[in-house]
Amino acid sequence: STYFVWCDANGRPFVSKITNGNTTTYPLDPNPDYHADRDSHNNFSLGIDKYGYIHISGDMHNYPNPGEYTAYLPSRYYNKQIMYWVSDRPEDISAFSFKGDNAAAAIPGNGFTFPAFYNDNYGELYFMALSRVHTGGHRPGEMGVQLSRYNAENRTWIALGGYAPSSPAANFKSILWEDNGVINESNPNLSWFQGFECGIVFDKNNRMHFAASICNNNYSYTATDVVYAYSDDG
Repeated sequence: STYFVWCDANGRPFVSKITNGNTTTYPLDPNPDYHADRDSHNNFSLGIDKYGYIHISGDMHNYPNPGEYTAYLPSRYYNKQIMYWVSDRPEDISAFSFKGDNAAAAIPGNGFTFPAFYNDNYGELYFMALSRVHTGGHRPGEMGVQLSRYNAENRTWIALGGYAPSSPAANFKSILWEDNGVINESNPNLSWFQGFECGIVFDKNNRMHFAASICNNNYSYTATDVVYAYSDDG
């Protein structure tokens, strides 16, 4: 089967499944009051674990940053850990449960933007996003690239990487961190944003390859460098 998540003209998210040419579609959230923000940051991503459960995350712009980026959300989605749903049954799109407020089941991290799910060659599920490494406010080095691996047996996520040497001290793990940021036109002292363009792929030997663009200059408007790394053990 082929699965995809999409939004209608009003921003309401749906999940579709195509099997043998037949398509079925259900709303991600059965309550029609939820509509995603119309912002390029608020894309969705869909992943499937090795037991067939469908994972969806998205509609996050520095989530759960309060204020303009969350004001459109229904109150049940305010100030949760992450916008994240899992299907109630394998390969079944008819019912999803929200896991973003479940400390045991939610994906670890904070300040998520641009989430993406990936599978290795053996069906192991990974999640990558831009995220905060600390909650000390907008400072250079606030952001990192977060990567987590799913344990399908106990249905929990494990944050990979380590704690960046940031100031304030990092309290969320990342696999890539840079202590500069793209210039803030209104206040150059708050050049904290990193427009990391990043992703992972797995080659035929299941080696993970990672690449990302970074800004290594507080007074640049764009990326200055590309970082590449690989891992043989996930």
